[in-house]
Amino acid sequence: EKSMTMGFSGQIELYTHVPVMRRVVEQLHNWNFRVCGVFLIDAQFCTDQSKFLSGMLTALSSMIQLEIPFIHVLSKVDL
Repeated sequence: EKSMTMGFSGQIELYTHVPVMRRVVEQLHNWNFRVCGVFLIDAQFCTDQSKFLSGMLTALSSMIQLEIPFIHVLSKVDL
């Protein structure tokens, strides 16, 4: 088994609507890499119920599209 760290842009469409990231994940699995996603969401999404629901549904959509384990991280909590 191999491991590495990769970072991708915040263009959420790459993870929710376009199959390109799914293909990347599948190829990494074929090369015996274990893959985990980290979903980073700003704390401002917790200030309003509709923003929070939108952020969580986007995270869920990414998880369903990529079919990998995810860690969800709340950022900018100090602001």
